[in-house]
Amino acid sequence: VALDIIQPALVDMGDRWERGEVCVAMEHFATSWCMHKLAALFNASQPERGRPTILASCVEGEMHEIGLMLTAVILSRAGYRVVYLGANMPGTELLEAVQRVDPDAVMLAAPSETSVEPLREAIATIRSGPFTGRDRLIAYGGRVFEDIESLRDEIDALYLGPDARAARSLLQEALDPRLVPTA
Repeated sequence: VALDIIQPALVDMGDRWERGEVCVAMEHFATSWCMHKLAALFNASQPERGRPTILASCVEGEMHEIGLMLTAVILSRAGYRVVYLGANMPGTELLEAVQRVDPDAVMLAAPSETSVEPLREAIATIRSGPFTGRDRLIAYGGRVFEDIESLRDEIDALYLGPDARAARSLLQEALDPRLVPTA
């Protein structure tokens, strides 16, 4: 449902909004409705269980979290433990969460062009943090990286592709195979 119905519907609604075919109120209503449904699916998926642990967050200033939530649902249902922080996470707070949770991967959402610089800053902040010394995968996604592909070359982290299905596959490939769920 999330990948085959909600994700394409959200993309279509966003495209229609950009073309001026739907008003802001209609776009917000549809997004809010989908976000509530995805949040229910996420909670029902038992995100506190599973392995490896993925810390999921939007970068500072980014309020568009629905793509992150959709991907978190897919990962949790696939057997990952997902700690979901949501929208607009300041870099210092993100670093503190990384220190406390000690995830195997940090997944950052930066869907708009204005979130590219905060993404760079968040990655730099995480990389400079005092950690246990183990490698930690940092990954990111967002529509802007499909619209302006050259931006991917400027980000020192794993790009998760155009959608939640690609993100799940790329994370499975990048993480230690002993940790990745087999389901």
